[in-house]
Amino acid sequence: MSTSSTTIEDSEHFPFSCPSKLAVWRHTFSFYLSPHFSHFAYEEYIAILHFRLDIDRSSHEIFPALSVFLTFACIQQAIWSAHYRQAFQHVPFIPSTVMYSIHRNLANLDSQLSF
Repeated sequence: MSTSSTTIEDSEHFPFSCPSKLAVWRHTFSFYLSPHFSHFAYEEYIAILHFRLDIDRSSHEIFPALSVFLTFACIQQAIWSAHYRQAFQHVPFIPSTVMYSIHRNLANLDSQLSF
């Protein structure tokens, strides 16, 4: 949530107008998907959200078994969880904590897929 209590969350504000969330999106997408995403744009977010942009992750060094969509889902879930903790429990949205949570969730999912 933004520092402004009057800000309404929508599909564009959630990932892009909020600097803390945008930092998490850009870092995690460039790290787990492709360096191309260091300038992650709203159009790319929507394309992945609607399953229109697929990226081959099979040669990626980190969690190659995870598809772009599983990776996207883990990132989005962690950001939303942190957002709701901030909104309802007044826990600060700390990008490094969210990124750690994303890594932990991706590692857990990757280990489950390895069985």
